[in-house]
Amino acid sequence: MGSNPSSGSFILWYNYIMAHNSYHKKEYQELQSKIMKENWRKGLFDFVRKRENRKCKREGCNNIFEVTPSDPKVYCSKHCSVAANNIGRLHSTKTKLKIAKALIGTVSPYKGIIKVPRVELICANPKCKKLFTAVEWGKRKRKYCSNQCTMAVVGGKPTSPKASRGKAGIRKDVSNKIYFYSRW
Repeated sequence: MGSNPSSGSFILWYNYIMAHNSYHKKEYQELQSKIMKENWRKGLFDFVRKRENRKCKREGCNNIFEVTPSDPKVYCSKHCSVAANNIGRLHSTKTKLKIAKALIGTVSPYKGIIKVPRVELICANPKCKKLFTAVEWGKRKRKYCSNQCTMAVVGGKPTSPKASRGKAGIRKDVSNKIYFYSRW
């Protein structure tokens, strides 16, 4: 048995399995249960609800914020993070005002470059028939001039695919004006 190389691996495997049989013993399980319950009571494993208070890392900000222990957050807000990390890139209020004053009266460099093609359409509501403009690539989707016209026409019909599977209609015993999507 010792000369066969596969028998040595079998013995290792068998010892590995037998070593873990203690997990199935009632005494061991009760001991582990007792230890875990005690640790939960102490709060050692309460990572879902566990929170800690941290002080914001930015100089001049003394805000204290609450996070989970695993959260790497060190600043109380995005504003503090930007103020601390973008020190060479931020303009002072004085500089911002100078830039704004210099740009007064100038035309946007993008003006006229992007021209959105528009199309005139007639509202599909038979009572409205109003002429309205829509973006050219949206003309296939747009049929009505407003949400009011859409609801006036589509509002009384079953529009969802699921609603069309049920037996829909007006129930005269309930009301002549209410359209039901199904028998329910």
